[in-house]
Amino acid sequence: MPIIDVVATAILTYAAHSIAACGIALVAARFIRLPQDRDVIWKAALVAPIVTAAVAMILSTSGVRSPFIDLAHAARHISPTQLPGRRVQVRVIKEDGEPHVDRSFTDPVASAISTGVVVIAILAFGVASARLVIRRRRLAGAISDRRHIGELALTDGGIALVSSSCELQTPVAFNRTEICLPDDVVREFSESHRRSLIAHEVAHLERRDPAWFLATEVIAALSAFQPLTAAVARAFRRDVELICDEIAVRRTNDQHSLISALALLASPFDPRSSLHGAATAYDGSPLVGRAERIASLRPDSVHAIERGPVLCAVAAALAILCALPVVSAAPRLTDLPLNPADAISNPHFKGAVNIDDRATMNGIRRTVTVFR
Repeated sequence: MPIIDVVATAILTYAAHSIAACGIALVAARFIRLPQDRDVIWKAALVAPIVTAAVAMILSTSGVRSPFIDLAHAARHISPTQLPGRRVQVRVIKEDGEPHVDRSFTDPVASAISTGVVVIAILAFGVASARLVIRRRRLAGAISDRRHIGELALTDGGIALVSSSCELQTPVAFNRTEICLPDDVVREFSESHRRSLIAHEVAHLERRDPAWFLATEVIAALSAFQPLTAAVARAFRRDVELICDEIAVRRTNDQHSLISALALLASPFDPRSSLHGAATAYDGSPLVGRAERIASLRPDSVHAIERGPVLCAVAAALAILCALPVVSAAPRLTDLPLNPADAISNPHFKGAVNIDDRATMNGIRRTVTVFR
């Protein structure tokens, strides 16, 4: 199979699995109340299609009769005009008593579909990657002048470095062990405000959210040709903030300080504020909605939640994804005929058949060319 058809098959198969996974996740999330449960669903929706699509392609190319959609063949059946035919060559070579079958094809329809799919995917990925690079450079620039101001112990035994930067507008956790605060937070916020914000950022580090955020952005960029991935990525970031808010309230037993701190951080977004228009290192977050939810929390009722039911639901969704077909603009080689008789009888390749038998020194070489 030509390399462009291989690439297009990978893109199309992943797109089919990703659309199904993200669609299931977005629908399921409407009926799930807890952000901790939705967090599991978002992660599965982003990662599972990569695994299931790869497994489906491996099974298909290895000869396992997995579901398969041949777009070029389907296009010939639904097109109102006559499309160019497919040329399939089957070479059966018998040398020293061991037959060898070599199968290949050329198909202008498959090539056109594959080329279009690859071009669209590259353009979408290019635009999304440029945006990702801009955001990452903005963050890197905002923390480039950071100054070390302290250290914190993490629950896993590690140490988190705390720094501050005059270019930041909101606190940010990055790498695996660092929290950077805006200078305004260090100078002007009260101790209780800083404690609540730091507890929130520590929760990000302990959950390894910075790594998940980067992975999510890369997956969203690679999947820019289908918009459901971006919707899942936004929902994932939103729920992660809600989860870390809950963890911060549990640790500080003070939701009012966290709400006040978020209100102060939101002031640059208020056109009446003197801080309006200040530089933002990264995407803004819905601070007002978060504050309203924090106000509804009771510190003594915030506790760890059993993940069993949602994990079972995710496992069931993965089973559904595994049954999705491979989608390709071209046939898989295992579908091409193994011998001349199959070539003539196969409905996918019915048409004129030219058979050329030529004697060779080591045995018999038979070439079958099927035109459809």
